[in-house]
Formats: sequence, structure tokens, C-alpha cells
Amino acid sequence: MISNQSKIGLTVFCIEDLHWADPSTVDIFRMVLNEADLPVLFLISCRPAQLNFHPHQITNPYYQSQCIQLKDLSPEKGEEMARSLLQSDQVPATLLTFISDHLGGNPFFSKRWSTR
Repeated sequence: MISNQSKIGLTVFCIEDLHWADPSTVDIFRMVLNEADLPVLFLISCRPAQLNFHPHQITNPYYQSQCIQLKDLSPEKGEEMARSLLQSDQVPATLLTFISDHLGGNPFFSKRWSTR
């Protein structure tokens, strides 16, 4: 599929949240990157701490890798985000505690829980 698409024209293959993939899918993807020389931009997002996949495992010289690490929000920034989303300084302490203790500093999760 990837090979056929790359023959048609510019191809960007995006995998979001690779850390949610099962181990065999990650192994197949690693194999594709290491064994195929395809004119494709692979864009991958993942939480490396939750996944056995790192850019240094891509040994194919055809591809270059760039890792951009995004840090989780601190508990203070998570609370600030909740107040901003709710447009209020009067955010229930239980919600702020939940955001701080259970959402791991992930802005996406913080937004979802703050606006429910």
C-alpha cells in the first residue's frame, strides 16, 4: 500500500499515537522503515516512555529521523489550562486534583475533562 502510493506522487504517511499499537504492528512498522527505500515522509507521534520504539532503531540510511519531544504539562500549567478553558477562576478543587493526579500532564486529556 505504502509502496504503491509513493509511486503516484508525494506521500506522507502519518501514524498518530503509535504507543497504542500492539507490539506486532510496531515490529512490522519498524521492519518497513528498515528494509524499504520509499520516497515517503513518515510522521509519527508517540509517547516513547510507553513504547518500545525509538528513532535510533531506524538503521536504514535512506531515512533521516528527527525527534521532537513535547513535555507534559506541570500540575500548575494543567490547572491554569483548566481555568482558561472554563473561563473561570472558580474551578472545583476535585476537578483540579483529578487533572493533576490522573491525566499525566497531557493537554488533550486535560481539555476533554475540563470541558465535559
